[in-house]
Amino acid sequence: KKVKNLVAFREHHRHALGNDWHSLSALWKTYFRIPRRIADRADTFGSLSDAIGVHYRGNDKHTALWDTNPVTHGDYLAIIQDLTAARPEFRRIFLATDDFDFYAFLKDNLSLEIINLGHVGFHKVATSREVAAEKMDRAVLDCVLLSRCGVALQTSSALSSFAKILNP
Repeated sequence: KKVKNLVAFREHHRHALGNDWHSLSALWKTYFRIPRRIADRADTFGSLSDAIGVHYRGNDKHTALWDTNPVTHGDYLAIIQDLTAARPEFRRIFLATDDFDFYAFLKDNLSLEIINLGHVGFHKVATSREVAAEKMDRAVLDCVLLSRCGVALQTSSALSSFAKILNP
């Protein structure tokens, strides 16, 4: 084994992963695996090939203008409606979000089934180790489930971007 600190690499290559998703996925799978407890939970959802994976960061991504262009609930709804009109094979949505009001908004404005794992606390709030571990597991589960959807829509976030590495 050789221990390699990746901090220096990250500082110089912060925004560039490349676009060879199959090679990036193979590299990831060479060194890491999703914990069995999370993979088993994800398996309980069955196939999500007919689902649109939707990731909506609604907390800090509305104020971090250096990192993103904020997307309103209405804007995201229009994008989802456009996709479902063009691709009727997608009959449900898997929603991963830190903005639980967005879940209620989609339920009020879409007739599609919406799968959501429930409210999750904002990840940047300091908390106990146990709660932090639960949030971590939930984030990884959301990422895995997004990766299993037939298509995914996302706001600016490493979590949903990483779903493409799990399943190019």
